[in-house]
Amino acid sequence: MKKSEFINFLSTNLKFDLSESISISLLRYLNYIGEIIWFEENKNLNEYLFIDPNWLCTNIIGKILAPEKFNSNSLYSFSKNGIVKKSDIITKIFKNQKKEYIPIILQLLQNLNLCFQIYDVEDNSQANENNRQGSSSIVS
Repeated sequence: MKKSEFINFLSTNLKFDLSESISISLLRYLNYIGEIIWFEENKNLNEYLFIDPNWLCTNIIGKILAPEKFNSNSLYSFSKNGIVKKSDIITKIFKNQKKEYIPIILQLLQNLNLCFQIYDVEDNSQANENNRQGSSSIVS
């Protein structure tokens, strides 16, 4: 959920407008007690609230950290020398997620240092320069 949607939801349901400072304090408190997950300091993620931490840990982080034998669609079955193509992450590991969530998920994984983007340095083709698809390498 976007931060602005959450603040609008509160304003609508509480029947009064919350000031920006009170809204931020409320978000910080909810994050502190674990009711939501909010990456306030991350410029790419601070606009998003993860309102169900259990879902986030099970369906996103859990899919990355699951052992190979735990899940047949395990990350390890797609990796070559620890490198997983971004397309495999999108189409195989997070295939049930909405497409608009994928960039947020990838940014989240990078923020948690569970993956990072690398580019094929040997392939200097025009297509690679235009697409800059890269791969995501998972740190295990």
